[in-house]
Amino acid sequence: MSEKFDDDGILNFWREQARVHGTSSNVSWSDRPVMEMEIQQISSLLPESGRLLDVGCANGASTIEYARASKIKIVGVDYAEEMMEAAEANLVDQSKDIRDRVSFNVGDARCLEIANADSEYEIVSASRAVNRAKSLQNLCTAGTP
Repeated sequence: MSEKFDDDGILNFWREQARVHGTSSNVSWSDRPVMEMEIQQISSLLPESGRLLDVGCANGASTIEYARASKIKIVGVDYAEEMMEAAEANLVDQSKDIRDRVSFNVGDARCLEIANADSEYEIVSASRAVNRAKSLQNLCTAGTP
């Protein structure tokens, strides 16, 4: 990739991905086997209970898979509103158990703030969003010590 994107260019890229791919897992990965390996590896590390913050969750495809593989509560965050709309659309078709444990919010990894004790997470996943965080501390402070 020789083209460099500024902040607006990156956001516009993800908005277009959401428009083109909607609820498909192709929204962030076109190589499905690699995505499935990532989901399987992360899922194998999830505890039996707790809370996961999934930063840069795109349309929630992998977030929902993490919920299927565990009983934890998950909050998916992405800064493209169009991705969150697609994530909500993905969630509608899931079981009540999944819908009760998964939620999605618009948020930016560059300035992610966790404001209260109710929002502490044991696990933070940011596999495709670390490049957007101005500081890993933004992501690390979302988790409990």
